[in-house]
Amino acid sequence: MRPSIAPYLAYEDTDTAIEFLTKAFGFDVQIRVDMKDGSASRAQLVYGNGIVMVGPIEEPRGWSSVYVEVDDLDPHYKNAMAFGAYPVFAPEETDWGTRRYCVRDLEGHVWTFSSHSMITNPSEWPQ
Repeated sequence: MRPSIAPYLAYEDTDTAIEFLTKAFGFDVQIRVDMKDGSASRAQLVYGNGIVMVGPIEEPRGWSSVYVEVDDLDPHYKNAMAFGAYPVFAPEETDWGTRRYCVRDLEGHVWTFSSHSMITNPSEWPQ
């Protein structure tokens, strides 16, 4: 099933963004649209059943954040750091029973990566 929401992140250098997002965060390129010179115009990247669209900056920048669930958080964090992600906060436990970390990518977009939480009812959250 295709997700009904796909964040679009604008970058000054789409090719470098695609390389960073695939290597640092483990995304796969599902669709890539190139310009006549061979550089990327737009791309659709996938992780699990999620989609992120990337392309050139066309509007004034606004703040955005993307939330992604991953299977193995700590190795994912180490890989992101190895490829130059800037930490906002290191892996931490949340009150709602999940583990997460937050980073900025090569152009300052904020990404939060999390383990899946089995505790969804606030009454069950640790006190």
